[in-house]
Amino acid sequence: MSFSRTKLDYLFAKQHGICVNCKTREAEPGKTLCLECQEKSRIKNRRALEKMTEQEKQERYRRNNERFRRVYAERKQKGVCVKCGKWKSVAGRTLCIDCLVKSRRRKDRRYNNEIERNERTEYGLCYVCAQPVCEESASLCRKHYELYAGLMRERNANPTPAMLEHREYIRNLEHARIEQIRERVRNGTFRKI
Repeated sequence: MSFSRTKLDYLFAKQHGICVNCKTREAEPGKTLCLECQEKSRIKNRRALEKMTEQEKQERYRRNNERFRRVYAERKQKGVCVKCGKWKSVAGRTLCIDCLVKSRRRKDRRYNNEIERNERTEYGLCYVCAQPVCEESASLCRKHYELYAGLMRERNANPTPAMLEHREYIRNLEHARIEQIRERVRNGTFRKI
């Protein structure tokens, strides 16, 4: 396969992380353009879009939608991520693990907050949703406190076999610890602190 000189320059710049437009500055991470060329491109596209008539805009949107649907179908058929097209998609999904995590974080209210989750309780905010905590809990708001308290009541009322087994294990450990203390008391080796 033979490429033109322009195409070879483009591929070389892309491969080495150089801006493919100006070929003088480093491209932004994960992009093919530097920050200045990206901004120039945005301005150019915005101006071109402003000059278009409504019919031309609709035609452009239609062509873009067709292209996106075609690319989506091709990537889905190949079993790669339909968003980035770089990695294999997760079983039963259309996204790779990276795009799936990014998508979930973007949509999830818990992550779209200025304060990190592990720091929220220090500010008196709910660990889950960053709302003010209630009086009954040191780390949950009223809504999540009631939700989790209800779940715990349900689980404790209808324990699974694994929960019953774990409870028995804890009881046996406690019983063994108490027996050990009693034995030391009988032998006179138990010291009170």
